[in-house]
Amino acid sequence: MHKKIKVLLISAVAAGLCIWGISYHTSQEVIKRSPIADYVDARDRDFVLHLFDENWYWLLTHGRDEYSPEFMLDHRSRTQDPKDFGKLTLKVFLVEDQPVGFVGYLMETFFKGKVLFLAVDSPQRGNRFGEQLLRYACKALFEKGARVVQLLTRTDNKSAQALYKRVGFKVVWKNEGFVYFEVKPDTFKE
Repeated sequence: MHKKIKVLLISAVAAGLCIWGISYHTSQEVIKRSPIADYVDARDRDFVLHLFDENWYWLLTHGRDEYSPEFMLDHRSRTQDPKDFGKLTLKVFLVEDQPVGFVGYLMETFFKGKVLFLAVDSPQRGNRFGEQLLRYACKALFEKGARVVQLLTRTDNKSAQALYKRVGFKVVWKNEGFVYFEVKPDTFKE
């Protein structure tokens, strides 16, 4: 009788370990295949700078000559204030190991996240890469404790506004050519 219980117990443990091993391996493969990756300067710098040059009007609230994306990349900061250095998170969307879009976001305060930059290379638009990057950034900010995520865009950027609304952002304010949006965890469409 004890021998049967022992054999059953060993079989159950072995089956459990097999299931765990398969599950772990599968989750690691999903992580490896994720198209959203950390910004890597050697791979992504020229691409991001190209997007800034091509899309500065959409990415910046002021002229290209008044903002240095190079400084932003070097210091992971939206400003030149040293207390902001390292606060900006940059992610890129990769297709066949080549960047096609990027997002920059940060925790602005203890409870407020902000998406500062979101851009996809024009030949790659329409593939929902920007939507995936935006959802990724919002989810990451909510996981860091944000109770609201904010962003802004120009009033004439209708395609971006449609994207933001699809993800659950609501218009909270309009001012001098800009529309301010925010999303909260309960209205976020993951």
